[in-house]
Amino acid sequence: MSGYRYVTIPAPVTIVDDDGEPVLQSNGKPHVVHFREFLLSRTRDATIFGASLDAIIAMNAIESEFRGKGEGEVVKLPSAEWDLLKAACEKPTGGYNPGIAGQIVSMPLAVRNAPDKQPVATLAAAAE
Repeated sequence: MSGYRYVTIPAPVTIVDDDGEPVLQSNGKPHVVHFREFLLSRTRDATIFGASLDAIIAMNAIESEFRGKGEGEVVKLPSAEWDLLKAACEKPTGGYNPGIAGQIVSMPLAVRNAPDKQPVATLAAAAE
């Protein structure tokens, strides 16, 4: 498949426990998962991104495209790279921690549901 997919970076998520209280890190601050943290956990999936030199090159390219990008920004990925990332999001080696995955579901869905046409809001911003 040729072409591109456009991933819109979702908002960070504060992880909460079963009582709805923020999970604290060792430094006492709430654990907030940003898309970059999620992305790196997916691109480190050795079964998918360690399977070949081409997959390693794709991993580097994906990480580079998202570097420095934040919530609401749109990242354009070649379809071949998106296919690998989508696979790592949909069926990660070892699975997800269900308690956390349910809270960050917006992140794998941002990858899975990435349109093959540039979002209109992005086109308007580029024209300004």
